Amino acid sequence: DSNGYAHLNPVLHEIQNAIDPTQLNGWHNLTAEKQQVIVDDIYRRHVLATCDKIASRSKTLATLIDEGRVKVVGAMYDVRTGGVDFVGSSAADGEGTDRGEVS
Repeated sequence: DSNGYAHLNPVLHEIQNAIDPTQLNGWHNLTAEKQQVIVDDIYRRHVLATCDKIASRSKTLATLIDEGRVKVVGAMYDVRTGGVDFVGSSAADGEGTDRGEVS
């Protein structure tokens, strides 16, 4: 409980699992743009892992996914642009992304 918010620890642990430590080599020497690319990649991997977890914890969902009747799709909201990236690992055509705008 190092952050003082015990309810956040499981979420922080899952995000930490999405981090590839080799990406952080020389972090302070990277440009802000490269750092943002790395952070976005970490978020995307976390969202995909969460989609996989949701899909794998339910036999009913797994069946519906296998039948092509539903997809588990995550979304990443970009506060800089207002855009939303939809990502999902249970798509019939494989991992995909789709950009959308929200107003």
